[in-house]
Amino acid sequence: MGLFRRNKLPRTGKIVLRVGDMAYDDWPIVADYQEITVAMAFCQQLRDAGFAAEITSDWELDQFGTGDIALRTHPEEDQFAARDLIDFPEEAD
Repeated sequence: MGLFRRNKLPRTGKIVLRVGDMAYDDWPIVADYQEITVAMAFCQQLRDAGFAAEITSDWELDQFGTGDIALRTHPEEDQFAARDLIDFPEEAD
């Protein structure tokens, strides 16, 4: 249990790329990625730490799973802590 543990908002289940879903437009972007596997990994990292996080894109990805992907957290989450967690993950003991 690390410094960035959050439990304010419920975590959702399976990570799904939300394509063209305007419901997440107000969620701040924590990071941008080009590859779906990388975006999903960082989204899972935030969720494991207790953040409400989703990945979104304005357009469908190409056949290689690449495109413009935004990692977002709920507006009530601590955006600085979320960014720090994905930029400087805690080292395993």
